Amino acid sequence: MLPVDWWRTYFSPLYRSMYEGPLLDEDQTEIEADFLAEVFAPAGGLVLDVGCGFGRHLKRLRKQKIDVVGIDRFRHLLDRHPKRGRRAVQGDMRALPFAGGAFSGLYCVFNTFGYFPHEDNLAMLAEWARVLSPGAPFVMQIPNRTGMASLIRETAPRMMISGDHELTEQYRVDKDSKSLIGGGVWRHLGTGEEQAWQFALRLYTKTEIERAMTKVGLALKSVSEDFDDEEFDPRQSTEMVLVAQKV
Repeated sequence: MLPVDWWRTYFSPLYRSMYEGPLLDEDQTEIEADFLAEVFAPAGGLVLDVGCGFGRHLKRLRKQKIDVVGIDRFRHLLDRHPKRGRRAVQGDMRALPFAGGAFSGLYCVFNTFGYFPHEDNLAMLAEWARVLSPGAPFVMQIPNRTGMASLIRETAPRMMISGDHELTEQYRVDKDSKSLIGGGVWRHLGTGEEQAWQFALRLYTKTEIERAMTKVGLALKSVSEDFDDEEFDPRQSTEMVLVAQKV
């Protein structure tokens, strides 16, 4: 059975501790922020970070003079943003509390698209397109279903210990639902805090997501394997970074 509404408990304070700590690659975050800055700087205007979490991209983009607003559902993640000049909104990414055409750019990264059933994901994509002005750039990072399924078949369950944190994880791809299913346990060895977690992420191919974008008025301009602009291979690449434009 697929996990339902898994995200309600997944993004806990212990999640934040894991991803602000041993699972955060500062160098990779810099690469991602540089990529986003290059896309959004020419357009100018206000950019929306959907699912901004504790703000690892916002902080770096603002240093590069990109005017960014974040939105996330979870207050304990938003509380990690700097109090001075904080520009982050608590809200549901399926129903953005912004006027149509309010933003000159939007990005959603770190596999934040696909949390919901297929039709809900498509409706959410339309909602994101709604708040973009004509010509606005759009960036989204998601897994590539074909490449991810191949990777997962070759990946054994694993355990990792880093500092005060311990992580166990195991993944599979469910062919019927076209979803990546994950589960495991996070532990903070210092405090003894522990959380069993699971998630289900609906996966897409490039063809499927491009078709969905076209339906909501987003024209795909480029796709790469990662934020280093590596060439995308539809059969082998496990991730895809999509750059589109609001028609």
